Amino acid sequence: MDLNRYTKYFNHGYTLAKHQPEILDKLIKASKGNDVVREPLIAGELQYKKELTQARLQESSRSRPRKRERGQDMEQEM
Repeated sequence: MDLNRYTKYFNHGYTLAKHQPEILDKLIKASKGNDVVREPLIAGELQYKKELTQARLQESSRSRPRKRERGQDMEQEM
């Protein structure tokens, strides 16, 4: 597979996953049997979902107060 073509479809998959996931789903279903198009579309979608999950985890960890170590409270009281 040509790298330029793969990159093109990967980027399309990423962008559609971000902005119009329902259209991406239809494209993926319609491209059954055409792996030249289908594989990079799916890879782009998976990359977007991975980045979205990582961003949510980072945001979640920032919003939670950190737990103190067990002995840390005792040292501060002394």
